[in-house]
Amino acid sequence: MDDAFESMKASSMRLLGGEPEEKSTLQEMEEAVCSVCPSLSWRNRLIGYGACLAVGFCLTFGSLFRVAQLLTGNPRPFVLYFSLGSALNICSSFFLTGPWKQIKKMFNPVRAVATSIYLATLSATLFVALSPYASVPFRGILLLCLVVAQFLSYVWYTLSYVPFARRFMAGFWSGLRGGG
Repeated sequence: MDDAFESMKASSMRLLGGEPEEKSTLQEMEEAVCSVCPSLSWRNRLIGYGACLAVGFCLTFGSLFRVAQLLTGNPRPFVLYFSLGSALNICSSFFLTGPWKQIKKMFNPVRAVATSIYLATLSATLFVALSPYASVPFRGILLLCLVVAQFLSYVWYTLSYVPFARRFMAGFWSGLRGGG
């Protein structure tokens, strides 16, 4: 309904000799994303968040039962379950803040590196696993390394939302290294 109103408003402005304001590509993209996700009540947001997070954790946990397949040359089941579960965990936060605002938060300077590494390892994991070229040397080990990097970047990204969590973890790991 809003789109029809905006279209009619722009048409009438052109007829009357006034031109509507030009929107930047970023503004158009933001409007498109926001129009896809209608306003939800806080209760519905929490239900969506919890459901998406639960399904994501179940898929990620379920992937652990497929590690043997990964190491014996059939990486697709493991990688698909793990990556889909991991992506659903990230997307669950879209319910709390809205997709556009969450995407902006993901690329704040505090999270940009972790987000970029996460997205790169997620993409590389799916590419290597789903690639029709089965002759990738040490494919299972490479995928296991990519999945570990994907998981660690996801954890580092998640810790950026908890005050002082990254500093605590860095101190914890340096204490383990220094004490051992």
